[in-house]
Amino acid sequence: MKRLIYGVGINDSYHKTEWIDDLGKRAICPYYRKWKNMLCRVYSKSYLKRNPTYKDATIEKEWHTFTNFKRWMITQDWEDKELDKDILFPNNNHYSPNTCCFVSRKLNGLLVSTSKIRGLYPIGVDYEKRRKHFRATIKINGKQKYLGSFQSANDAHVAYIVAKIAYIKTFYSGVNNRIKEGLERHCAALTFTLMDRLYIS
Repeated sequence: MKRLIYGVGINDSYHKTEWIDDLGKRAICPYYRKWKNMLCRVYSKSYLKRNPTYKDATIEKEWHTFTNFKRWMITQDWEDKELDKDILFPNNNHYSPNTCCFVSRKLNGLLVSTSKIRGLYPIGVDYEKRRKHFRATIKINGKQKYLGSFQSANDAHVAYIVAKIAYIKTFYSGVNNRIKEGLERHCAALTFTLMDRLYIS
């Protein structure tokens, strides 16, 4: 019987999933690599210690078996893309055929949550002691963009939300309808938060 991967994963493939190629280099099946990396994010204690945002993540039981995951992955547009669990449905923590898709690295980083490691202030907001005001920033194409200075953390967060919605919408073109609908759900959730913040102010 094969050893379980991260204590739960069953590699039931009849073919080799890892091997040494003709050049003497280690090679790995791309389907197996994605599957194993997913298991690592959810079940590896050392990985979770370094990446606490995955602490509450779960995996559909059928995906504990490699060939089940592979059959799904074969039907997806996966080449040069990353497996994502929370673009289709905001705040989703469950890996499954209904909640996952493959997206570009850039799109995958668009909605990364830092809520579990953030400090005192809302996302996109920090306080500048020297100038005694709140600053709003957003990451665009991997670079921080300054959005302005504000008297309250709430006002700074409003500026961040407005910019975030606009940035998400730039990804609408070039993706399939399923992913676009997911992005629209995120914009709707952010708009609801925006209305709540505007009511506070």
